[in-house]
Amino acid sequence: MKAPGSQSNQFDRPVWSGSDNIAANNQLEQWITNSVQRKGFLFNSIYKNLKTTYHQQNEKANRRLKCQGTTQTLCQPS
Repeated sequence: MKAPGSQSNQFDRPVWSGSDNIAANNQLEQWITNSVQRKGFLFNSIYKNLKTTYHQQNEKANRRLKCQGTTQTLCQPS
């Protein structure tokens, strides 16, 4: 988002909300899942490992994004 009265330029990027980022994370995770299902046996272990790792990181990121700006006990880092 640009400030009122500011000039836009080629480097302007939209400001994503936490829910936008969560949706993007989940979409990428789904793409990884679909990739695992399409690959042959040789690539399965590589993609499954990638998916597992990404899933764990995605869960952490989504928890952080949901908790931005809150003081809920459940949102405190463990």
